[in-house]
Amino acid sequence: MTSPPFRQVHFFKHFFQIRELALEHVQDYIPTSIVRHLDLSIFELDTTNYINPELSETRSDVVYRTCLNNGRDLRLALLDEHKSEQPDRDVRFQILTYKNSIWLEDEKQDRRPTFILPSVIYHGRTNWKKEPFLHSFQGLPASLVRYLDDFDYLLLNLR
Repeated sequence: MTSPPFRQVHFFKHFFQIRELALEHVQDYIPTSIVRHLDLSIFELDTTNYINPELSETRSDVVYRTCLNNGRDLRLALLDEHKSEQPDRDVRFQILTYKNSIWLEDEKQDRRPTFILPSVIYHGRTNWKKEPFLHSFQGLPASLVRYLDDFDYLLLNLR
């Protein structure tokens, strides 16, 4: 897998660190059925580093915290992944790394687990193939499928 050019990675990271631009992205590209549950008056950049320092120059991920508008004491982290080509491995493996890191930090800070809404931004030349996570586990007996942590992610295909 080839990483996006260095400058491109920094552009997207910088772009999404600007609260107003990130908020506009959420309002324009996240489905209304999700946005309507968010209290976007509370929308702040989470500066905690959730990724391995060795990968920090090849990832443009930015995490924002917000709250649900129903009064529940929960946090919502929006995680944006910028990809210039579809990776060989399902992007969910990378997303799981973030989820685990965020939940470990929640535990360390004695907070409830954060709900994480992963969003992949794709601008590659070929179509992104969004397949069930199960496809990464070929040959898995049906009796074990229920133990697979299957989940979805939002995909913004700029192609």
